Amino acid sequence: MKTIGIFEAKTKLSDICGEVAKTGVPVMVTRRGAALVRIDPIQEERLTVQERSAAYSVKHGAAEEAEAVDFEAVARSSEAVALKLPVSERAALVEHLIASLDDLDEKENERLWLEEAENRYRLYKAGKMSSRPAQDVHRDVRNRMR
Repeated sequence: MKTIGIFEAKTKLSDICGEVAKTGVPVMVTRRGAALVRIDPIQEERLTVQERSAAYSVKHGAAEEAEAVDFEAVARSSEAVALKLPVSERAALVEHLIASLDDLDEKENERLWLEEAENRYRLYKAGKMSSRPAQDVHRDVRNRMR
């Protein structure tokens, strides 16, 4: 386990927490050589929408068809509510949601991106998604950044 003095921990807390979360290796914070606190990673279970739905059914019993929880509908409803928030509150929500994605481990993050890429490819092949040459996209992004 890595040990770090409290002054350095204070100045580098964000980096230290990020490293602990990424590597899973705790860090001991000391004051004058004596252990003070330990920063440990949180081991949370990551569930897909389907897994959350199944867990809900186990916890609350199998729902009747009419009572079934439609997590996608809940997400759409939440989006509609979020879009009605003032800009500053939406920005705070976005920051919070993006920060929550930092908690994904490397394998889960890769799996989610692969799933998204495969879904987009299926939509493209089915003619349900348009495409543009990369040169055009890059040009448009550069123009917007000016």
